[in-house]
Amino acid sequence: MKLDDVDGDVFGLMVSWIYYQEIKNEDIEIKAQAEAGSSFSSNAKVQSNTNKNLSTNSRLIVRASVSTLFVSPIKAQKMTFQLRVAKLWVLGQIFLIPDLQNEAVKKLLPLLVLSPGKDLKDVVEYAYSGEYDELRMLAAEVLAFSGWDSRLDDILEQLSQPVLADVTKLLRKLYSKVVWSHRPSLTKPEFFFVAGKGSLS
Repeated sequence: MKLDDVDGDVFGLMVSWIYYQEIKNEDIEIKAQAEAGSSFSSNAKVQSNTNKNLSTNSRLIVRASVSTLFVSPIKAQKMTFQLRVAKLWVLGQIFLIPDLQNEAVKKLLPLLVLSPGKDLKDVVEYAYSGEYDELRMLAAEVLAFSGWDSRLDDILEQLSQPVLADVTKLLRKLYSKVVWSHRPSLTKPEFFFVAGKGSLS
């Protein structure tokens, strides 16, 4: 059995969630445990760290096993955890597991709010690569209401027309609540005058 278009790490995250009911960034956890392990010397603390490592290793073994047996390997640059969680949401849609999709959203939203611009762009592009309505909505909301953030300056011009259209609709819906007469630019044409003193007369 092969799932040709499914990344092994993402499928492993799904299996890990089925077994442990949690979505974890194993890369960060392993690094943290390694740093913690090197800073302690007592036997009790070493034993505690060993138990944690065994728990982490068991999840990794499950993920690696299913990736090897059931998923075709995809040779590509290592994905960010944000993108893996977005793809996990899509797996939940494919396999009809709404609880997994909802857990993925809980994990993904705070990550996207704090993500660097490029990482956010990767998730947005992926969300708009298929019929993933709720994932698209999430991506558009983060873009629309993170507009004050300078991290977006470098990616806005690279976003596709459908993304910009959805962001525009969200902003228009928000600002439509503002009474037009409260907008000076809509009652005073001089807001749009061209600077300069030249005249034909």
